[in-house]
Formats: sequence, C-alpha cells, structure tokens
Amino acid sequence: MPDTICFFYHPHVEYETQPDAQLGLGLLSLATYAKDLGAEVSVINAQDVPITKALKMIPNCKYLMLYGCMIDQDIIELIVMYLKHRDLPVPLVCIGGPIAKSIKKVNWPIMVLDGQGEDFIWTLCREDGWRPGHFHLPPLKLDINDYPFPRRDLIEGKMGGSIFKHRKIDESTTILTSRGCKYQCAFCTSGNEEFHESYSIERIEKEIEHCLSLGINNMRVSDDNILGSRLHKLCDIFKEAKIYWRASIRVKPNEVEIYEYMKESGCEELSFGVESGDQDVLDLLNKKSKVEDNTKAVINANKARIKTVRVLMMMGTPGETEQTLTRNKNWVAHAYPDSVSLKMFVPYPGTEIHENPGQYSCSIKMQDVNNSSYRPDNTEPKANISLWESNHDIEFNFGKMKKFIEDMGMENKG
Repeated sequence: MPDTICFFYHPHVEYETQPDAQLGLGLLSLATYAKDLGAEVSVINAQDVPITKALKMIPNCKYLMLYGCMIDQDIIELIVMYLKHRDLPVPLVCIGGPIAKSIKKVNWPIMVLDGQGEDFIWTLCREDGWRPGHFHLPPLKLDINDYPFPRRDLIEGKMGGSIFKHRKIDESTTILTSRGCKYQCAFCTSGNEEFHESYSIERIEKEIEHCLSLGINNMRVSDDNILGSRLHKLCDIFKEAKIYWRASIRVKPNEVEIYEYMKESGCEELSFGVESGDQDVLDLLNKKSKVEDNTKAVINANKARIKTVRVLMMMGTPGETEQTLTRNKNWVAHAYPDSVSLKMFVPYPGTEIHENPGQYSCSIKMQDVNNSSYRPDNTEPKANISLWESNHDIEFNFGKMKKFIEDMGMENKG
C-alpha cells in the first residue's frame, strides 16, 4: 500500500478570470476510489491560489496526481521543478486529462495517463508497480456505477464559487449525470460514442443527498448528454431536492416545454454550445446542428424565462470566410441571448482537426492555447490556424466580433 496520494487541483489564476468557479470531478472521483481501497489520500483545491503560495500547499507524498489540458503544461512543469528542488523526497507525478494527448515527449519524472483512471488507481493501491512513462489506459473493467461517486468532504479548500449571473452564492459544485460524450465534434477530444455511459438514477440521487448533507444546493450540471429520455426524471430529482442549477447543453431538442420543465425544477441558467452563426462552419466542425436550431434554442429558453441564456461561440475555425463575421453578428442580433462567451479556436491534440488539418483546409500554428477573449493580463488571443481557402485576417475579425458583443452589452467575461 503506498503512502499518501495527493490529488492536487493546481492554480488557474494565471489564465482564468474566475478560477474558483468550477471544480472538475475527475481527480476527486479517483481520490474517493483510492480512499475506498484503503489508501491515505489528500485532495487540495488551489485553483484560485497564487502559484507561489500553492506550491507550498503540496504535502510530502509518494504520488502526486494532477489533471490538465494543453494550457496547463507550463504550470505543471513548474510544479515538478519545484518538487525536485525542495528538501523533501520527490513524489512520482501522475498527470491525466486532455494534456496526455499534448505531451509528445516525457521530459519530467512523471507518468502520463491517457484514458479513464479508476483501474490505474486500483493497480496503484493494490500492486504499487507503476514507473514513469506514457500510458494509454485500457477501458474500465467495471461498469461506471460500480465506482464510488466523488465525495466532496475530502476536499481541502473551496468546492466551487459563484456560478450564477443574477445571484451571488458562496459555494457550488459540479455534478455529472453521464461520462463521456456521444457526439463527435471535430474540435473536441471528448466525443466517442463507444465510451459514453450514463450514471444510474439511484447513484445520482445518492450523490445529491451527499451534497445536500454538506450544505451545497447550487450545482453546475456539466453534461452535454442531459437532454435525453431521463431529463424529466432528473428535473424531478432536482426539484424535490430544492437544487438551484445551471447547465451547458446542446441546442436540440429545443421545445419551449423542455426549458419550462427545467426552470420549474430550479434551472436558472443555460449555456448553449452554438459555436457559430455560419452554417458552413457548423457543417465542417461536425456539430450536427443547424443555425435555425441554435436560434430556436435561445428564443425558446428565453420564452421559458430561464434567468440567463448564454451562448458559447468560437472564431478562428476551419471553414471561416469573410462572410462568417457578418453571419455571426446577424445571428446574435436575431437570437439575442443574454450573454456571449467568445473564444479563439484551438486545435487540441487528439481532435480530428489537429490530427488531420489538411482535410479541413488549414495548417496548425499553435501560438496561443489560452483562447479566452477576456484574460487576466488583458492580452488578445492569437490565431492558432492558417486557413488555406480564405485570406481574411482571423485576429482582426475576432476583434470585430468581440467589439460587437461588447457594444451589445452581451460580453461574458467568466
């Protein structure tokens, strides 16, 4: 049995304007499973802590578990260098998440883990036989419902900050009703129908009861797959538990009755993954949605009197032309969401666009992995691809769209 395993949520203050808003459940799920297997664990949330202070929060441990994506690589390397030079034994650093697809060469004393980590944790706790290297983890041996739900009482630090635009709260949490995503958008690493599984209703009910026992009744449902056959049952659970919640969802189905049912159950905000008001772009990105679907979703959510209707959009994507900017502006003006979160497209490793850029008539630049249009250092994001079939200035058009959103009073700075 290994000594203490530390699951560390590293600082995000360098590149997020609200670093405490959301705590991912991946590390916490693995920590809960490790504890159930008898390991001594600690879970530390340092997402909103300055890096110099956060480094000192890392305890003496045998294994340090980190999670991240490509933007986190510099901070993770800094953490590893700090551990190598402090006057304590150096833990073996294990890192998972999308960053596992970004690291092409292991330069640090780490294990890079690509895939779901529960069976890795089982092996670590039972056999303790892992060594540094890059591993593609096999599919889970058990059904996802056979693994424990993440226990929030293990966390040292805040579970999550304010998640609502119209109501300030002290603490929140994220909850998932499924794992993976059944869609295959060309810009996303999550889509894989083979690895999409739903948590049982019974498990979800137990997890909510656990959250309520800790005094947490504000939740972010971070789950693209919630709009399915179980939606009404899930809403009934939220309503009975008196949960206030928000969700990031797709734009179909989009009947007003669906959003009314969600509102009655405590849903206060919806974020739609619209991406673009240009149908040519949506088709190339394999969104499997229409501009009309995007419009109907926003309009009907507003009809249902959801307090905040937010849309998520990208520019600097394959398929853009000079017409894209005008189409995006026209779509926003017509659909009229409460706020727009605009990001610069990043072709992350593992996505279809990154692996096969020629099929999307672009080449990869990879200059700027912080794609937010509102950043703590007030800099502007750079284009990450070069388009073959268009000569328009990606960064100029991005800036024009950002200015348009600001002038409309719709900018989302979170």
